[in-house]
Amino acid sequence: MQITNIIFDVGNVLFSYNPKKIINKLTPDSSYKSLYLDALFSSHYWQQLDEGTIRKEDVIHEISNTHNLSHNQKQELNHLIDNFIYELDLIHATKDIFEQLQKRYKIFILSNFQSPQFDRLAREYPFLNSADGKIISAEVKLAKPNPAIYKCLLSTYKLNAEECLFIDDLAANISAAKKQGIHGIIFQNESQLLNELQKLTLL
Repeated sequence: MQITNIIFDVGNVLFSYNPKKIINKLTPDSSYKSLYLDALFSSHYWQQLDEGTIRKEDVIHEISNTHNLSHNQKQELNHLIDNFIYELDLIHATKDIFEQLQKRYKIFILSNFQSPQFDRLAREYPFLNSADGKIISAEVKLAKPNPAIYKCLLSTYKLNAEECLFIDDLAANISAAKKQGIHGIIFQNESQLLNELQKLTLL
């Protein structure tokens, strides 16, 4: 296996993503925390925001109408969508692996993520901008595990699938990548990732 390109997911690979923690931190005094979890973060609306196929304003309008929310609760929804990235915790050990691999391989990012929230995250953590390329779902109106998003990455950066290794925390996303000929590692934790990379003699 001749790998020349390493592709990283973002959520729960480079940054921990915990919606309950996000809600508690951003709306600490709200009595609507469980509703925000169910109606926003765990809903199809969040997936559509990631895909870039719905506007934030429409999500707030739909949830507000369904649950008869007040002006204050609408503002809380807006605050959660705009600022959730500031409550993502960098996984330092994975960032270290990212930077080690960068010395030997081209590095790409393939993530289901909203825009412009990803841009804000990259301003907070500039190492994300050091990647050789990135495909962010909301920018291309496609999301993993849709086969088209992998084809988009390969065609945009003229990559050979068999020379690529994808690291993602979801088995479905890795399975979809493998169907395109891309090698994959299902991320569980930093030590497991390091061990897998060493077994493949990539580190």
